[in-house]
Amino acid sequence: MKRHLTVLLSILIFTSCGNSISGNFWKDFKSKEIKTENFDHGPYGGTSEIIWKSNENFKKSEIVKFAEENNWKFVGEKNSAEIQKANNLSSRILSDKFDLDEYKNSRILIFKTDLLTIHEDENLSTQENCFIILNKNKMILYYRWGDY
Repeated sequence: MKRHLTVLLSILIFTSCGNSISGNFWKDFKSKEIKTENFDHGPYGGTSEIIWKSNENFKKSEIVKFAEENNWKFVGEKNSAEIQKANNLSSRILSDKFDLDEYKNSRILIFKTDLLTIHEDENLSTQENCFIILNKNKMILYYRWGDY
């Protein structure tokens, strides 16, 4: 019952709020430098992935400002070793998606979004479910919400 209520609320929020919830607003960030994008959203959750490449380094201040203008809150920055050592759902989301050893020299920005990521079997949830990996002139966004 709890899962159905959560899913129903997520769907209502998702359909009423559009770009902010789905992460689609990121398509407007340096759109000419987007190399790949993948948005997979369904009734029980979804993911957004975008990769940018530029001739210039991406600036943390610009990224944070853009996210906060779209109602996502910047939580903090970590490196891959800190993510791998952390024992929380947020770090698991990122570690399960990426081989973080490949990003040893990268900065990882963490954002709190409007939707939860829920691991019902372990009774875990988080809104810190959007990550941006910065590596000089490459930027990777990964956002996951709903069932995990």
